[in-house]
Amino acid sequence: MIIATTQNAGEGRSFGGSADIAFKPFPDDTLHFGVEYLNTKYTDFVFQSPIAGGLRFISPVGTGCVLTENSAATTQTVNCSGKPFTRSPKWFGVASYVHSFELANGAKIDAKGDMSFQSSRWLGTEYLVNAAPYALFNASLTYRSASDALTVSAFIRNIADKAVFTASKNSSFVPDFETVTISPPRTFGMRVSYKY
Repeated sequence: MIIATTQNAGEGRSFGGSADIAFKPFPDDTLHFGVEYLNTKYTDFVFQSPIAGGLRFISPVGTGCVLTENSAATTQTVNCSGKPFTRSPKWFGVASYVHSFELANGAKIDAKGDMSFQSSRWLGTEYLVNAAPYALFNASLTYRSASDALTVSAFIRNIADKAVFTASKNSSFVPDFETVTISPPRTFGMRVSYKY
């Protein structure tokens, strides 16, 4: 029988900083830039993994952490101390540009383009999947009536149809089998809202 358990890491530390700026170079234009830096490390991340009938739930190919088999050969110590926090890129940033078109009837159309980026990051506590850096680009066109009662917006996300992996996990039932999740591919659509 295989029993799945959830444990917290012992201790960790993190520090970082961020900068954010928004300005209007012209009355109808808005620019925004933001960047964050994050430095993380588990200072104490040690747990026990069972060995049953010679079967190791976590084997050397099933983790990037240090494994030490205990003398009784019934458990092994998994030491991930010194590893960075999972899903915690060192660098993250955003940038956007919005131009507003004023129509003769008082309505407005906003054209927006934006991008976000992340540096590489570990996706799971097995430390097997290190996701590559990526940048995502989006765009939207929004119409607002003069009374601001009606809003119609068309958008497209992940314009380049980039494959972005967001998390990974070792299977609870199949040793050394890693699963990953992925963010949505290119998507587009419309939204309509009305205030009354």
